[in-house]
Amino acid sequence: MKTLFLSLTMSTALFFSISLPAFAETPTEASVRELLDKTKAGEAAVQMVNQMMPSMKMMAPGAPQSFWDEIEKEFNAESFIKLVIPIYQKHLTQEDINAINAFYDTPAGKHLIEKQGVIMQESMIAGQQWGEQVAGEVIKRVGEQK
Repeated sequence: MKTLFLSLTMSTALFFSISLPAFAETPTEASVRELLDKTKAGEAAVQMVNQMMPSMKMMAPGAPQSFWDEIEKEFNAESFIKLVIPIYQKHLTQEDINAINAFYDTPAGKHLIEKQGVIMQESMIAGQQWGEQVAGEVIKRVGEQK
């Protein structure tokens, strides 16, 4: 009985010592960086900031161009990438990142990356229209209840 218990205990310990790290391995910074580079996440973030820049400039109309130049230098692709790497590491495993990177190396993955910006833009417009339809329907139904 002791032998069976000892054998079971050692097998269980061995299983968990071998299996758990493989299942929950935190992705390396380099692998997350590779993913962000492939998906052009940093460039997309800079593009978003650049699109917001005219609105921001209206909030500080007296600010000199040197101020805005400094802001653009500070909030660049690299600063965004450094910000989001820990988020990817928190929510994904190394196995996940490896699989995602492998997908983005396929023709379908490369095609998705190529089209993702347009898809996002069109989806935002569609979402805005949908939201307006929902709001209109809510207003209509509220009016019918009175």
